[in-house]
Amino acid sequence: MSSEVIPKMKTAVTVHLQDGTSQHGHAFVGHGQRIVDALNDSRTFLPFECEDGLLVVLSKAAIHSLVPAEQAIQREEPLPRWLGPRWASADYLKAG
Repeated sequence: MSSEVIPKMKTAVTVHLQDGTSQHGHAFVGHGQRIVDALNDSRTFLPFECEDGLLVVLSKAAIHSLVPAEQAIQREEPLPRWLGPRWASADYLKAG
């Protein structure tokens, strides 16, 4: 294990946990790294800063979904069909 500290960037997100609760805050990712990269790396925990500034380490197994703040904005066009019926609008699925 390396003791080298890798600088991280705060990314505004909403995390939805397996127990049904949600929390707004910031996930920490490496420079140039995407949230999906941080979720899929070998670490079993993800550093997270709650809205009130509390720093916690979330177990990735406890995370149901994580939504970057810039993607939480209402979309005018439907999501792609490959995301499946849960994510695509009914009208979009009918049109395809």
